[in-house]
Amino acid sequence: MDNPYYLDHSNDYLMKGKLMKDNHIDKSKIHVCVICAETIKPKFLGLDKDGNKHYWYDGNNALPVADGKCCDGCNKSVVIPERMTQILMSKLNVGIDDNFNKLL
Repeated sequence: MDNPYYLDHSNDYLMKGKLMKDNHIDKSKIHVCVICAETIKPKFLGLDKDGNKHYWYDGNNALPVADGKCCDGCNKSVVIPERMTQILMSKLNVGIDDNFNKLL
């Protein structure tokens, strides 16, 4: 292959919380989701110029739902909707407070 930085996801996967065979993943860096308690799948970032694989092990920030790291599924279905709800509620509250203050 001409590009030394190509991405190859063919050997990287988790099945039912168990790390499947890939001798480049550092199992000591694997985290557990603070929301669903499943294993957080490492994300393959790519290869360096020497052909070494690099992974992101830290998952996603689970705030404001929980303090810690969460998996992609919980980030998508729980954390991001909660963040959006909080943003929308803060905007609604600002509008309510402004209208109430105008009445005074």
